[in-house]
Amino acid sequence: MNRIRNSLEHVYRQQKRNAVRRGIVFLLSFDEWLEIWEASGFLDMRGRRSNEYCMSRIGDCGAYAIGNVVIKTNGDNHRERAPAQHTEAFKRKMSRRLRGNKYGKGQKLGFRHTEESRLCIGEASKAAWKDPAYRKKMRKRDRLNSKRLQGHEVTPETREKIGAAHIGREHSVSTRTKMSATHRKRQCMIRAALSKMQEE
Repeated sequence: MNRIRNSLEHVYRQQKRNAVRRGIVFLLSFDEWLEIWEASGFLDMRGRRSNEYCMSRIGDCGAYAIGNVVIKTNGDNHRERAPAQHTEAFKRKMSRRLRGNKYGKGQKLGFRHTEESRLCIGEASKAAWKDPAYRKKMRKRDRLNSKRLQGHEVTPETREKIGAAHIGREHSVSTRTKMSATHRKRQCMIRAALSKMQEE
């Protein structure tokens, strides 16, 4: 029973972290969160695919709180979501970042490299990693960053920067395969936990 609860608590904490990272207030306790899912009857169908279910805010506004959340499919939630709007502060930040960059002149937010430029960047990266000195330098940098971050509490501003850096990022096929396998394993554990709870 403890294993079942731990598995569900992991899913709850993950959703709460995602909400905090997006700057959304999360007021649901674990018991409240679980009660909403169990009442919907879709807890064993929770997931990331369009036909699987998620917890969404009404009108995509306000906090995750009792009375302001519904359980719906990811497809429905995505269709109802308002288009992203860049803030003026974000636009100014991107303008400063592109200032003096001859390759960034005239580029709009959301710019994507051409297939040719992506291939060139990829080849340059592969060539750099073949250099032993470069690999040694990167490993040293990773070790220093790891030591620096031990016991470090990530601030909301840092989370926002990390989130912005991942916008438009595409995972490799192998990474997506690993992520899917991990997600399927967690879903199987939740389904098994629910079936045991129903039997008891």
